[in-house]
Amino acid sequence: MVEELAQDSNVWQGGTPGKKVFGLLIKLAESDPAHLRPGMTVDLEIVLDDVRKVTMVPIRAVFREGSRALVYRARGTGFEAVPVTQGRRTTS
Repeated sequence: MVEELAQDSNVWQGGTPGKKVFGLLIKLAESDPAHLRPGMTVDLEIVLDDVRKVTMVPIRAVFREGSRALVYRARGTGFEAVPVTQGRRTTS
């Protein structure tokens, strides 16, 4: 199962937080010899979901105060706490 392999894999190659890289062998039911030959490799990206029009911050930037989630933003010479509503997050 690819899903189980992806969840168990904890190899992060940098560049994209949450991106996991692992080898996978796929057996095709049919092939096109004019385009596919034994030993060929591919770099493939599978996007499972897409979230738009959001502000993303590192999970380490979100703090809990009771049941509230907060981030701190620079204000003058200090910082102010700003309540946020958390949405999706990566598993890393």
